[in-house]
Amino acid sequence: MPILRQLLHYRSDAVCSTVWSLECSGCSDARTLGLLGLLGLLGRCSRSLRDDACVAVTLAGEGMLPGPSHRLAAIPRRPSPARPASVERMDLALLADTLAGRSQPAYRARQIWDWAARGAAGYEAMTNVPAALRADLAADVPFSTLELERQAEARDGTVKALFCTWDGKPVEAVLMRYRDGRRSICVSSQSGCPLTCTFCATGQMRFGRNLTASEILDQALHFRRIEAVDHCVFMGMGEPMLNLDAVLEAARRLPDLGITNRRTTISTVGWLPGLRRFVDEVEEPIRLALSLHAADPALRSRLMPVNERFPIADVVAECRRYVSLRRRRVFVEYVMLAGVNDSPDQAAQLAALLDPKAFKVNLIPYNPTGAFDGSSRPAIAAFKAVLDRSGVPATVRLTRGRDIDAACGQLAAQATAQP
Repeated sequence: MPILRQLLHYRSDAVCSTVWSLECSGCSDARTLGLLGLLGLLGRCSRSLRDDACVAVTLAGEGMLPGPSHRLAAIPRRPSPARPASVERMDLALLADTLAGRSQPAYRARQIWDWAARGAAGYEAMTNVPAALRADLAADVPFSTLELERQAEARDGTVKALFCTWDGKPVEAVLMRYRDGRRSICVSSQSGCPLTCTFCATGQMRFGRNLTASEILDQALHFRRIEAVDHCVFMGMGEPMLNLDAVLEAARRLPDLGITNRRTTISTVGWLPGLRRFVDEVEEPIRLALSLHAADPALRSRLMPVNERFPIADVVAECRRYVSLRRRRVFVEYVMLAGVNDSPDQAAQLAALLDPKAFKVNLIPYNPTGAFDGSSRPAIAAFKAVLDRSGVPATVRLTRGRDIDAACGQLAAQATAQP
């Protein structure tokens, strides 16, 4: 068959860029992708093809990203009329094309996704899918793109899961259980993180790569198979704005799992190229959080090297633009480090930086990673009192999962994964 090649460049400034190379390979093995891999990768690739073809997708990075190769089964190209982002529009129609090769009706793809989103443990649970097809899918398309390496449960009920991707990259995600009945999940957008914040354990581990939308969504689906979930924060491993396309693709499917847009929060350290896109492009009421941690530019640069590239004043200005455009308040994450950023004067600096009508501050007791000491309860209370007097809304976050290293800033996989 003729070779079809198209290079698509996605660039998050100069830190991470990915090149997709599509070419005819004559291969029909879809095993390495998983069910949601088909839903994710086929959607991005098939629209570039001009013929029916078997496709090899190669991801190659500039400097940081590896170049693994995924193989996809042959699918016919079909036109996709522009419609609002929804599960129907995303990649289920493309899964239907794959199922059509087995003479299955077009609605079968939606049936399979509905079962997965409701927490089905595998194809065998899909009772309205023919048994022979279930067996074929179980043999040919793994149910998840992630392999569960191990799982731990804290005394407070928090669950941390360590996964491994198909190419050996470690990924951690957390399920947090609250007394009021909330079930919130914290998912990762990258394996490791290239931005090296000094107080964060993830920043100290080796950066692997961006996760695909399927790998992000499979973290959520894993916990959905345990119990119903209703909140999601993209505050696990990695900087979501460096992988925004995959993060948004995953976030837009979460309502099918029971997590509405308004209960989904995407966090950033202030990576402006991605943040600007988020402000301009995301019309759904997905919430935005800013990891700030210091109002003084010099101190923030010491704690968070990204501040050298994208100064806090520019980042806060972009957040204000978000509030003005979307009419939604920005959450500010502020980890409390003893003797570093927790003085009343530093609280006053923070209050002067933030518009009380635009921001709400979450004060986070520091969870030990070996780099700093956490602020005392009296110091946190005094810091919050300054914010209260200034009219800046502030709460102290409840720490969960600390005894299994599942709390904020503690995710740093110790896995048998390959570097």
